[in-house]
Amino acid sequence: MFFLSVENTCRALTESDAPQNGALQCHFFELENSRYCTIRCNEGYELPPHVNSYDMCGPQTNYSWSFEQ
Repeated sequence: MFFLSVENTCRALTESDAPQNGALQCHFFELENSRYCTIRCNEGYELPPHVNSYDMCGPQTNYSWSFEQ
């Protein structure tokens, strides 16, 4: 019998995931095996209503970003 070990991780976000007129600031929390990203807008821009200024990915989200669901 063989056992396969699969490590659950979140995809690291890149510049291409950032808003066109903004940026992402992300942190990895090893103990939680989670990533948290804050979404920032350039001066003169703001997030649309009902859009979170952060996103997270980890065991709580089944290792997917909420904007990908």
